[in-house]
Amino acid sequence: MGNERRFRVLTIALVVAGTGMGALGWRFGGIGEVVLGVLAVALGLVLYSFVRRSPEAIRTSAESTRESLIVQLALVITLFVFLAYLGTMVSSVDSSAVFAVPTSPVLATGGLLLGGTFGGLLPILTRSGGHPGFVNTIGNALTAAVFLGLFLVEPPTSVVYATAYPASRTGVLWRGSRP
Repeated sequence: MGNERRFRVLTIALVVAGTGMGALGWRFGGIGEVVLGVLAVALGLVLYSFVRRSPEAIRTSAESTRESLIVQLALVITLFVFLAYLGTMVSSVDSSAVFAVPTSPVLATGGLLLGGTFGGLLPILTRSGGHPGFVNTIGNALTAAVFLGLFLVEPPTSVVYATAYPASRTGVLWRGSRP
């Protein structure tokens, strides 16, 4: 299955999952679940149409363009939002506690450093050759694992991490995608 077809299947899956989340939120949850479901559907439809008009947007990090930067950032931010949502639904963490000021400066600094390091390091390692698919898979798994770990230890630090990661990744990819 080619990258373009795989990406289309995943965006359709995002639309279906968002529709299910919105419907379940409407029936059993609150307005937050409905809004998150609607946002997932909207993001899936936007990414599907974006890639349909511009298939070069799903190139690998080694061939980054500004279009692929937009897609990568949208997907990583979506990942963080869904992980935070699942974390608040599964654990006893209140959703308002996620956006509070971190109580531990050490963990907040660690989240900032980890987000900056992982966000900037993954594209560089992927470009350096070797096995970009393997590096990308491990990097994505570490990204999600660190976010969840910080979320479980102290939820506000996961927001610091989730802010530093895309900022660092934007800097590296934007610089590398210049003509």
